[in-house]
Amino acid sequence: MQKIVKISICMLVFCVTVCSVTVIGINTKKPINHQSSGPEIEWIYTFDSIINDRAYYVDQTVDGGYIFTGSTVVNTPGYTELLLAKTDGNGEESWHNNFPMSMTNLYGTAVHQTTDGGYIIVGSIGGSWLWDVLVIKADANGDLVWQKTFGKSGSPDHGSDILQTSDGGYIVLGDTTSYGQGSADLWLIKLAADGTEQWNKTIGGANFDEPKSFTKAVDGGYIIVGNTDAVDGMGDVWVVKTNDAGEVSWQKTFGSSDFWEYGVCVKTTSNGYIILGNLLDMNWTENLWLLHLNTQGTLTWDKQISVADSVHGSSITATKDGGYFITGAIIDPVSYITDAYLLKLNYQCAIEWDKTLDLSDGFDDEANWGIQARDGGYVAIGSTGDFFNFTSDTFILNIEGEKMSKSLGNFFTLREVFEKFSPLTVRFFLLSAHYRAPLAFTETTLKQAESALARFNDFILRVKETTESGKAGKGGENLPALLEAAKQGFEDGLDDRPNLPQHTSYFVQCGQFFCGHDFSPSI
Repeated sequence: MQKIVKISICMLVFCVTVCSVTVIGINTKKPINHQSSGPEIEWIYTFDSIINDRAYYVDQTVDGGYIFTGSTVVNTPGYTELLLAKTDGNGEESWHNNFPMSMTNLYGTAVHQTTDGGYIIVGSIGGSWLWDVLVIKADANGDLVWQKTFGKSGSPDHGSDILQTSDGGYIVLGDTTSYGQGSADLWLIKLAADGTEQWNKTIGGANFDEPKSFTKAVDGGYIIVGNTDAVDGMGDVWVVKTNDAGEVSWQKTFGSSDFWEYGVCVKTTSNGYIILGNLLDMNWTENLWLLHLNTQGTLTWDKQISVADSVHGSSITATKDGGYFITGAIIDPVSYITDAYLLKLNYQCAIEWDKTLDLSDGFDDEANWGIQARDGGYVAIGSTGDFFNFTSDTFILNIEGEKMSKSLGNFFTLREVFEKFSPLTVRFFLLSAHYRAPLAFTETTLKQAESALARFNDFILRVKETTESGKAGKGGENLPALLEAAKQGFEDGLDDRPNLPQHTSYFVQCGQFFCGHDFSPSI
């Protein structure tokens, strides 16, 4: 499926070079035809300044507004330009900027605001089947600071995602056929703050290995998700953990020979990672697949979600209430026309609400990326229009968040918490969450922390009994070495970074071996 999607994007930016017209740009509110439940759409705007544009990624900025990237066509003969647009917190355009290059195509796939107030964008540059990874640094007004490309001429390489690193530089995620071993390999490129390449690493084998998204891991390094056909030739969800230097710590595949599975997005949760994948069966019916991994990469749970004849997921984000917000598209099984799709799950992965949006009145609509805003609402970006004839517009929308209220049962005081849970349980819960991750502070997660703490206390009691009696029970003969290794790992970790979940994991692993316990609170 990813091969088909990749080819479709390349064909899109190639075919629009055939014809194009220049039109006057406007930013307008959009009427909506939709089936929905849950909170209302507060606002939605379309940006139809060109004959064809697409939006692939959105992020919130420090001023409460939003930044998004994609592609646009503004001049004949119709080469695509990378689009960068900034809105205020209500979706009104603040500015937009296009980045063209003579006789070639550019598009952006991810954008983030940088610590200096500017923006870093990753995408691809090229045409036909020949592409290079593209990285652009823009200032706070969207003007070009520098631009870099990576790859060999005559080979397709694509940029998928990018993050700023602690040294002020950047780490780029892409796929390459210029380097590596297979028909496509995962490609990590480390850049200095000025865009100078510092190192690059390829990961993959002789088959097709394609990354889609990555995030900072809770214990340092990166978690990368994508797909590989190395196992059964059909495609499986592929998850790779690397350290900060791009060296593989572990990698896992998930899937079966009955489906074509692929991962599209990964995000950090309070106790691991949530992955959004898609399952495609032999009848070309697609469903959502959610996988939760702990910090060691072990699958803790998974869930398939079928909401229509065929649904494609494009992004997932962990929400403040412990649930998930998913974007994608509903696919008509006869016409293959798509409607934008938004889905909210609660912490048990039950559907809380969903929305199907027909914004183009019978043409195609897709929601390509979504986030939860700092005010608790939900923001999504996508495209709407006639994709086949390359006349589409970009849209951005906001769905109001559920307000905290006692009547809704989502509000409680610390006094009420301590009436039900001990201070040690609350402390253990807080220590189990990484400081970068959203904190799912619910009664359910507190109960899970309470149960985990009880198992931890049982482990301590068993250790005490073993050491006092001098009798080696199950695993007792290895206990001194296990405890010493855990103590050393804990102390080394504290010297490295303030990551208490990872530091305590050394004792978790010790307890798992000694008495079969898993102390990690799970969703």
